Amino acid sequence: MPILINLGPIQIRSYGVFLVLAFLAGTFILWREGQKQGYNEEKLLDLSVTTIIFGFLGARVYQVITNWSDYADRFSSVFKVWEGGLSLHGALIGGFVGLWWFTKKNKWPLLQVADFGVLALSLGIIIGKIGSFLNGDDYGVVSNLPFAVHIPGIIGRRHPSPIYELILMFFIYLYLLRYYRAKSKSGGVFYIFLLLSGLARIFTELFRDNRTLILNMKEGFWGGAVLAIIGLLGLYWFYKSTVLGAQELKSVLGKSEVIRDIARDFGNLLDTRKSDVGKKSKRWLSRFGKTLSNLRRKYGNRKD
Repeated sequence: MPILINLGPIQIRSYGVFLVLAFLAGTFILWREGQKQGYNEEKLLDLSVTTIIFGFLGARVYQVITNWSDYADRFSSVFKVWEGGLSLHGALIGGFVGLWWFTKKNKWPLLQVADFGVLALSLGIIIGKIGSFLNGDDYGVVSNLPFAVHIPGIIGRRHPSPIYELILMFFIYLYLLRYYRAKSKSGGVFYIFLLLSGLARIFTELFRDNRTLILNMKEGFWGGAVLAIIGLLGLYWFYKSTVLGAQELKSVLGKSEVIRDIARDFGNLLDTRKSDVGKKSKRWLSRFGKTLSNLRRKYGNRKD
């Protein structure tokens, strides 16, 4: 349902509607959490506008560059953003550049602002993914699962990969909100977001019908891997820098057994029809759970 309302020459698209809702919701969270920290309310709104502009430009430029074959023969479509085509990785890069520039200009602590900034971003992603799904963007590979969907103009029933990412981001948002409200040291929430959102993207790439390959792996896989690695390195620094950081990381790793069990059960669900995607996801989720368990055994009982 890419078009919500059709009034002849005026068309209101679902993608644009949910994009605006995402911006508004993200701005509200940024304003609410920022003013609680004592930041100037007007400057918080300026920060929101700045990161939205930088993120929007980054998302579109990244999308066009990584999918140039879709735009080379119809260059005018580069500017038709209302039809969809915004990259999450590009938005993160552009948004962070805007955040860095704004905090540097106003002499605000970057990591402290980034902590409540990713809360706003996470909620925005959740809402934006609804628009992506309705617009038929980021559709998955062919599937026979009962919840597979038909995308207009696309052959076969497909995995609803935007919904997978929406669900994962919803739980990530709740997780981040919990640790942010626990008064974490600056940077902890930001690095956890990078790690978990990177892993979420790696997982959802198993189901996406992404034609852009780099070294025989989907472009989104590499983007997710970079995010996860940066987040993991940041958490390592966070863990080593203070006792508070160590306590928070232990708490994160303490959930590894639960995550492992969820990973196994979800992998079994997707493997019920013995699809290649299901088998790959089951193997990947199993390895992810084992890795977290190993980290927990190594660091979870360490005394500070």
